[in-house]
Amino acid sequence: MNSKTDSQRMEKIVSLCKRRGFIFQSSEIYGGLNGAWDYGPIGVELKRNLKNYWWRVMVHEREDVVGIDGSILTHPAVLEASGHIRGFKDPMVDCLVTGKRFRADQIEPQRGWVFNFIGAVDFDSFFSLVKEKDFPERSTIWSRLDLAPLLRQIFTNLSWHVDEKRRIGYCHLTDRFDERKEALRALIAQKIFSVSSLQSFSAMDLSGDRKSVMLSDVKRLNPAIVLAQQFYRKRGISYPVVFVTTVQWAENSTRYNPENGSLLTPPREFNLMFKTRTGPVEEFGDSIIAVSHAGATGPAASAPSVTSNQPESWSLTAGTSAIAEHVSTATDKEETSVAYLRPETAQSIFVQFKNVLETSRKKLPFGIAQIGKAFRNEINPRNFTFRSREFEQMELEYFCRPEQGMELLEYWKEERLKFYENIGIPREKLHVKTVSDEERAFYSKGTYDIEYDFPFGRQELEGVAYRTDYDLSQHQNASGKSLEYFDEETKEKLIPHVVEPSAGVDRTVLALICEAYAEDLAPDEKGEMETRVVLRFHPRIAPIKCAVFPLLKKKEPLVAKAKKIVDLLRPHMFVFYDESGAIGRRYRRQDEIGTPFCVTVDFETLGEKDEKLRDTVTLRERDSMKQERIAISDLLAALSMRIA
Repeated sequence: MNSKTDSQRMEKIVSLCKRRGFIFQSSEIYGGLNGAWDYGPIGVELKRNLKNYWWRVMVHEREDVVGIDGSILTHPAVLEASGHIRGFKDPMVDCLVTGKRFRADQIEPQRGWVFNFIGAVDFDSFFSLVKEKDFPERSTIWSRLDLAPLLRQIFTNLSWHVDEKRRIGYCHLTDRFDERKEALRALIAQKIFSVSSLQSFSAMDLSGDRKSVMLSDVKRLNPAIVLAQQFYRKRGISYPVVFVTTVQWAENSTRYNPENGSLLTPPREFNLMFKTRTGPVEEFGDSIIAVSHAGATGPAASAPSVTSNQPESWSLTAGTSAIAEHVSTATDKEETSVAYLRPETAQSIFVQFKNVLETSRKKLPFGIAQIGKAFRNEINPRNFTFRSREFEQMELEYFCRPEQGMELLEYWKEERLKFYENIGIPREKLHVKTVSDEERAFYSKGTYDIEYDFPFGRQELEGVAYRTDYDLSQHQNASGKSLEYFDEETKEKLIPHVVEPSAGVDRTVLALICEAYAEDLAPDEKGEMETRVVLRFHPRIAPIKCAVFPLLKKKEPLVAKAKKIVDLLRPHMFVFYDESGAIGRRYRRQDEIGTPFCVTVDFETLGEKDEKLRDTVTLRERDSMKQERIAISDLLAALSMRIA
């Protein structure tokens, strides 16, 4: 992956998206919902234009593709057969200091000095022992024969540093670590310290220089020691003195948080699917009652309380009847009411393959397309909308004979590259990654990732995979229903293979915005040059195709003529009418949301300056800012041709 990033550009894009109504944080007034986003008035138009163009290219302009719209709620058996319940997992690690979660397989290798800690004690107890060390006969602790040897094991050959004002510090143990840890354990057992911990910890100084290592200087402590103090503070020691043992240089380590250097937890499996329940289900402790309500003719009787976990049936007939149709344990409930929010749209295509085949009467090769929501409980949503927990996919499952698979893989790779070029993403910003045997799914004979250079680095936009006959075979075996295709010409039955181009709607929308974002210089109302923010969307994708302005809003003939033009264009494209503010400011507002054309109705339109210009308008092009005079009667045809 390309590591070249531009965080400043990305920050500007995120700010613009909120300011101009492209994308908002979901539930923002309540603090936001991580990994969920809402599209505003402009963003939803951009998203709809993208999906409509994909559907047009992939379905309407082809004779070999049909569409479906599958259910989001998915039967567990579908996902059991597809392997999602068993295998749709990511390795998860947590930062031991901040609690932030990461995917273990996405941790970038780090290098630096690793500090190991065996525990910590409270500052007040430690500092008292340090001060009493030189006068043991005056100390109630140092003078004890059972404790003095343990104290000498720890406080001999020891370097330490404390900040009396902040009441924190560290001790560096340079040898005999096991013995000294046992001595510390014995002292803790004797309640010598008010608060203590023997939980091990380590942290990496990410900024360290291999030539030398610094524990502290006049101004600061090493960042790894600061992290250790935070770690033990979270474990109940408000003012910790931490015990450092070894310090060693590490290369290419993925055990530490790349953001702060804290140790991460060991990886553990995390299923990415959202589980839910279906049906009218009421829970009472470990039991479940599925309730049906009969017709109401009077006040409903109170239901008896359920206090036993044993199955029982009951009914009430006064007025409204509530009949316990089934009482079961939690285990039965798991089996009967569980459903999942689909983690991908593909599975509904596979399980409906036979129905679509019989009703559409298609012959191999042919495809089934779908655009729809999918849900994955991402460990660490990030990079704005790029990785979210709720997202939308544009997927095609293209079914073929086995011998056609590899050829169609190449065909669909090229078709998808053309698609991105046709919506305004240049070929030089797209990169095709051939997924290696080790990285791709076990059932795939070939996979390409189409990647784009985002401001936060090169990332995947779409995958094109040759999935062989794995999916249909799995569902045929699990369901016991035939998903074979009968070839009328050869009289042969076979399970079709499939090539899958799978694109993310939200990722593509973000790529379009990132690609379109630009800054240049343009004159303001006074003719002075200023920075202009502009989104250079391809006209066919732009949220608003044309904006119409009367030059002056108080001039009724100009307003009336402008509104007639809006009425002329609106049945054919999304048009925006604006009459407020100086004309230059209106242009800038449209530039920022990517409107490719602006039409201005001025006094020439009314024929006041030149009768030859009557019923003509100024047509301004966004990118070049060039203006031309065009007759109103020619306007619709000219715009339709340019936004096709």
